[in-house]
Amino acid sequence: MLNYIKPLLLSCLLITSISSFSQYYVFGIDVPHGLTGTFKPSFERTFGKHFSVLLNYESGIYSEGTTGNLTSQSVVYQLNGNAFMPSIRYYPFTKKRIAPKGLSLGLYYRVFSFTETYTGEDYDPNRSFQPFNPKPSANIKTKGKATNFGLALAYKFTAGPIIIEPLLGFGSAQGEWDSPNERDRIDPFFKSSFNDFLFSGRAEIKIGFYIPQIKPYQERVTDIPYVKNITLQKSNPTLTDTVNTNEIRLYVYRPKRVSGFAIGYDVTVNDSLSTRMSNGNYHLFILSETSEFKISAKTEEEKTIIANLEAGRTYYLRCTVGAGLFIGRPKFRFVEHSVGKVEFEKLKNN
Repeated sequence: MLNYIKPLLLSCLLITSISSFSQYYVFGIDVPHGLTGTFKPSFERTFGKHFSVLLNYESGIYSEGTTGNLTSQSVVYQLNGNAFMPSIRYYPFTKKRIAPKGLSLGLYYRVFSFTETYTGEDYDPNRSFQPFNPKPSANIKTKGKATNFGLALAYKFTAGPIIIEPLLGFGSAQGEWDSPNERDRIDPFFKSSFNDFLFSGRAEIKIGFYIPQIKPYQERVTDIPYVKNITLQKSNPTLTDTVNTNEIRLYVYRPKRVSGFAIGYDVTVNDSLSTRMSNGNYHLFILSETSEFKISAKTEEEKTIIANLEAGRTYYLRCTVGAGLFIGRPKFRFVEHSVGKVEFEKLKNN
């Protein structure tokens, strides 16, 4: 089981880290198989308008056989295992909506690893039936591996963030049992085969939820704190903020914080000037004339503020990281000169 959890987590991390064209994250679990002892969670992420990539994991009891009477049953056969299954889907009818909703057609590749156990009567097809001399019990344990490539048809119903998805898939399966083994001693009534639908097909009803794309956030800010630029006077060298009175000075900085320290993002002004805001970084933008400026940043969420900055003034923009679904989101706001100057100088001097 651990052999598949690690690649599953790494694959989820890789897909999550790619933000281009992503629309939704979808998490689900196959309910009928869960009730019968097989855990089948899945993670799906949409790329563009019509395609998505899925990662599925399976673990548990694939097949079970019992013997006994109406009042007493004992398990004599079990096929336990796990599987890792990446797949890709195409959603053809998404002109007015974004995948992954509605009808989909997908290709999948599944890799099984399983263990077969049998403790029933030792099967001997050459032995005649003798009611007073029952067959001896067998104690068989065999490991095996299999692969399955197939095509799946599914339809995802949605009710708010909740999804219900019936799925039917079928393909070809092949595999091998470890050798030597004693599978010929297993009663054929119980014994699994690679030709079984268990390996070659899929019949699922998935229930889960999806997370819509975080739409870009845009805000127009007014009443922006500022300080007027003044001309440098040699007789007063303590005026460290003295600058050209006709320029706009925008100080952008990010105080050092433990929260979100590993997350960085680019702050862009008018889609042309840019600086990296990692933990403890700072930068000075010098802008030429009064104008409406677009200041934006993006991680899993894109945030933009529209601000009218005037020539001859100095502004301070403090950047931080807010809580997000996966990797945090950018936060920034204009602060008073008395606050911004102290925090900015502290970063410069450390």
